[in-house]
Amino acid sequence: MERVLPEDIILNIFSRVPFESLFECRLVSKTWNYFISHLSKVNSASSNSKVGFISLNMLQNLKFQLLYLEYDETHNNEQHLRISKINHPPISRVHYWLFMISGVNAPYQKIKSVIIGSSNGLICLSIPRNGYFGVFNDPLYIFNPVTREYLLLPICSENCLNGRNVFGFGYNDKTNEYKVVRIYYESEEHTERGQVQVYTLGAGTGWRNKREIACSLQTNNSYSPGMNVDGEVYWLHQGILKKDSVAGQIMGSNEGRILAFNLADEVFRLLPNPPYYITLPSGQIFLAFLYEQIQVLGGCLCYVLKARYDTINIWSFKKNNDTSKKEENSSHWSLAGTVHIQHDDLAQFFHLTKSGKILYWDDKKTALSYDPRTSSIKDLLNDGTTGLEVFETISYESSFVSLKALGEENVKMFNRIN
Repeated sequence: MERVLPEDIILNIFSRVPFESLFECRLVSKTWNYFISHLSKVNSASSNSKVGFISLNMLQNLKFQLLYLEYDETHNNEQHLRISKINHPPISRVHYWLFMISGVNAPYQKIKSVIIGSSNGLICLSIPRNGYFGVFNDPLYIFNPVTREYLLLPICSENCLNGRNVFGFGYNDKTNEYKVVRIYYESEEHTERGQVQVYTLGAGTGWRNKREIACSLQTNNSYSPGMNVDGEVYWLHQGILKKDSVAGQIMGSNEGRILAFNLADEVFRLLPNPPYYITLPSGQIFLAFLYEQIQVLGGCLCYVLKARYDTINIWSFKKNNDTSKKEENSSHWSLAGTVHIQHDDLAQFFHLTKSGKILYWDDKKTALSYDPRTSSIKDLLNDGTTGLEVFETISYESSFVSLKALGEENVKMFNRIN
């Protein structure tokens, strides 16, 4: 192949090889290694219509299986979403106990977010303490499914077992640094300050204490862990909305704003409030949503707001790099789409396409595409795919980034499962 076929055809062939098999292909010859090493540049230029994701699929043994999803917006066939298994050992889930508010002391289990984030080929997961099915989501596990390298970050001290953690993971392309942010709270209450720590991969400095913050952020037992986009990590506050008695409208307090952490200068800032209220036909404004969350959809930070029983509004955040303008004027929210679906409490959104379509999981089992222009819903998996129970899906782009090359010493290799 390497002597007969033109270079563009060879690159096209390699681009169709499962990403986790490319690492072995590089070992075949120097020529293969050369072509595969240049795949990232080719893919970024020629595959603008394709986007990748990683997802967690619940297995019968209550562990998670890693899946790779690829969506092609320009595909002519009915099936637009391709799903394949990532050859990685099953991952133990993290849970915690909640008690019903019905007056009956009956606990039930809720799963914490396992995926902390993914950036430039590296994936950061939260796993149970000591590898067992448990409640405390520390240590953090960072790996590259292409190179099969993984790293366990140092855990909190034993005194931290009764607290709660908020995490974030991201990549700063200006400094070529990967950073993990950990905010530790001493209790599950939302009244105390949080200790901010930062870990830079390969720096050799371990966890660095930065400062304390008075903000009570959503923990990773929610569906809104830290979201990474454009060199910043974002969290949603555990704020309470209050009513302005003068204006007679529902407004968000400062506690309800979104907090951003810049990975370059490691400074926090508050974002302008996203829309917290809707206007009914009668002109009356009232609080009507049942949940809110932030996600990265289509490469943008999005605020997802359930407005009424069958309506979800998705707001996209845009920021202006013109530093001469004030923060409130240089950043703004715009309505990216409104979804009208029944049983919307079972919807998990994971992508906003260039044409404005919204991709989501329905009841963790069915991948669908919603077109706000026509209110039409299309099944993305018409090949009889079954046995799915998807809990989390985030964007992912494969790379050959090596944890060892970054400077980490305690790097290991995970074994394939077949």
